[in-house]
Formats: sequence, structure tokens, C-alpha cells
Amino acid sequence: MGFEKIIDLGGCTDGWGPEYVSVHSQTLTKVASACYTPDSLVETMEKLKPRPEGRYILLNALGAHEYWGVNRNGDAFPEWSLKGDPPPKEVQDIIKHKIKPKLPMFQVPAGRYGHKTFVDFAHVYVGHVNNDPAKSIGDVIASAYNDKMHRVELIVFVYKDRNPELIQKIDAGEPVPFSMGAKLVTDTCSICLNCARTRAEYCEHLTHLMGRSMPDGRRVFAYNFFPRFFDISYVTTPADRSAWGLKKVASNDLVQAVLPTKTNFDKLADMVKEEPAVGQSMGSSPINPKALSFIMSKARDKYQGCLPDPALMKAVQGYKLRKVLASMTSMGMLLKPTEVTKLSSSCSGDFPDSFTLDDVDRQVIRAIEPFIEKRSFHDPFFSKEASAPAATRTNPGSGSEAFTQYCSYLTSIDFSKLAEWVDTSPVAQVSLNFDSCLFKVAGVNPTNQSDRPWLPFVAAASRFNPLLTH
Repeated sequence: MGFEKIIDLGGCTDGWGPEYVSVHSQTLTKVASACYTPDSLVETMEKLKPRPEGRYILLNALGAHEYWGVNRNGDAFPEWSLKGDPPPKEVQDIIKHKIKPKLPMFQVPAGRYGHKTFVDFAHVYVGHVNNDPAKSIGDVIASAYNDKMHRVELIVFVYKDRNPELIQKIDAGEPVPFSMGAKLVTDTCSICLNCARTRAEYCEHLTHLMGRSMPDGRRVFAYNFFPRFFDISYVTTPADRSAWGLKKVASNDLVQAVLPTKTNFDKLADMVKEEPAVGQSMGSSPINPKALSFIMSKARDKYQGCLPDPALMKAVQGYKLRKVLASMTSMGMLLKPTEVTKLSSSCSGDFPDSFTLDDVDRQVIRAIEPFIEKRSFHDPFFSKEASAPAATRTNPGSGSEAFTQYCSYLTSIDFSKLAEWVDTSPVAQVSLNFDSCLFKVAGVNPTNQSDRPWLPFVAAASRFNPLLTH
């Protein structure tokens, strides 16, 4: 473990990072479940008692690169290595042909890598000043790999007298970025699989092309196998987009929102702020205007890059038009002009005047399920799509009378009722597959909206016409 690296963990400078909230005993499990917090951490949090000398924080350390992408510095942590699992066959081949020739005595460090090493070796520091644990500002209490969110989560305790500034931010509910340090055997190039024990041994790819794409589309980055984590630091701005504090735990405070309370997205912001009836997910967290701006930009890219899908049209052929439109809308799907025209001629019944959840049909949802992941604006699908480069924009097509009716149909949506349905309906939970689908980064981290899976669709549908014209 001779290669020591500081891995900045991304950031949320545009306001779309995960939020953390103060929780008390009555809301702890519910709030944790909303973010899919691993059971082991929930159980740990339930046992924690408030300590006046500091604060407990649940934070996100880093995400698996297969789902969250590569961080800004070009570092990729495979899921198996974060979980501490045995390396897969392709990595065993790299060990045999690339690592062993340089390190003949190398053996897989069983049980000595992955998220558990945070508890074994790491402390909380400031800015990676990590040579002396006595100068740390806190301790790592517990770690877990979140199989549903594909990331490492930690519970840490921060001492009040060792960093009053951080405690102030935690108490104020401000975003708190973290970064971590790891010891590695080698860096392995994603292109040529060169294994470097130091940066001096980097190949031409990692030396000159880090983070870029090759002509064949492959991206240049460094695989970080067998990480032993020894540092989790409070920093000004991290570089892994997933690494932000999630919650303050073991507090007697009431649940509080941490995002700004005023936005210039009037219709959507008012809906989110002024509709407390939609459970925990809507009544307590006003939306950051920068987050909305980012969402709208990505929504426009997603919609304009979307190609009409004849297979989707065929799947719903023959169903009643009102049920098709309502079912697609409930799943967060926005249609292209040619698709609306096709549906109006291939589905039975007149074009509905307005959207109603009563028209949502399970049979139609089953028919469109294969297309939901690619077409839905609900999270986690929107975040997954938003993490990819913007697609080439397609010609929106000429607006037909049917499409004009469709735009009017979308303006009739009661977003509060739709959001409540998405949050609570078993049909939505199963069809949107919340428990197994992937959140991914989108330039900034979307997971502060993990308890609002409907938000991207609401943002897009409430301003649908600009998606077509800009």
C-alpha cells in the first residue's frame, strides 16, 4: 500500500448536492429510509445519543464509478473494491499480467480494503492535514456500502471545540463537502492497463490525457483497486460529485430544510413550498434556484435529444388514449410531437381535456415499462441520463393540433397530487423500481432530491413549451 493519494470527491457548487437534515428519534428512520440509508447505519443512529461536545453526521464518502462516474481528478473506484469483495476475473488477470511483474510478492489484501477501512484507519481532518491523528477533528463511528445507492456512507463524530466553523455549518444546515485520502497498490490506466506505483510511472494516457475521451469513445481515467482509506476531510470544495454531508444525526432538533427558501421559478417553487400535504418530501424543502436551473437545462437536453420511438407507440396501440397519456405522464414520460400524432390516431377515444390520476392504468404501465428507464423524467432515471453528455438535439417536428392539445393537457396537471401519488403509490414504487435503479451524477450531485423523484418531471412539464423552442 505504498501509493498514497488524496481523492477530492466532487462537488455541488451549482446547488444540487445531497441535503442533510437534523433528525430526532421520531423521524430518524423515516428520513433515513427516504435516502435508502443502509439498515446497519440506521441501527447505529438509533442508538446514538446527543453529545454536547460535538455532532454526529451521516455523510456520503464516495460512489462506485460504475454508477456515479469518474471523479474530477480521473479516479475510479470499482464497486467490488469499495465493498471489499474479491476482485473479479478481469482484475485477477490485471494482477497476474500487470501488477505481479512489478510487485512479485503482491497478494490480494483480503479484508484490508474497501469501506470498512474508514473505521479501521481513518479520522476526520481538515483539508487533508492527516499526519497526526491527535490533530483530527473527529472520528469515524461506522461505515456501510449502500447497495441501493451504490456508494459508501459513514457516520462520523465531529468535536465542537476542534472546528467551531464546521459545527456552525452543520447546525445551520449548510452544505458540507468532504474529501478522502486512500492508500493504493497502483493506479491502473483504463486504456492500456498500465499499473503505476507512483505518478512517475504513469503512462502517456494518465500523464497527458486524464479525463479525456479517446477517438473510439473510451475515457481516460485511473482504476483505484484495493483502497485503504485513512482520511475523511472537511474541505472547501470536493471533486467527487457524490461526497456531501447527508444528515446531522442524534439531535433533538426538528427536521429542517437547508436549501434557500426563495426561488425565481414561481410556479414550481410555489407548488413545492406551499403544499405541505404531500408528506415529508414536499412540505419541508424549498428548492434551490440553481438546482432548478440545472434541472431545466438537463431536461431540455434530454427532451430535445430524445428520438421518437416506434416500439413505444406499438406497445400502447389499441389502448384508450386517455389511459395511455395518463399512464405515461404518471411515469414521468414526455412525448415528442410525432408520437402524440401517432397516438391520437392509433389509440381509441378522444383526446382528454385534462390529466387525472383516475386514468392511470396498470396494464398500460406494464406495456410501457421497458421504455420507462430511457424516457422517464422521474428520478432516478433523469439523474442517470443527466450524467451523460448532452445528446445531439433532434428536430422537434412540426406541432400538430394533437400536440397543441397535449401541451394543454400537461398544463392541467395538479403537480401536488401527482407528486403525492409518485411518493406513495405501490404502482409507482414497483414500476419506477426505486429500490434497484441507479442514481448517477450529473455534473453536480442530484441526490438531495432523492426524496423528490418527481421533481425533474415537474420542472420539465411545468415549462414544457420552452423545451421545444430553445
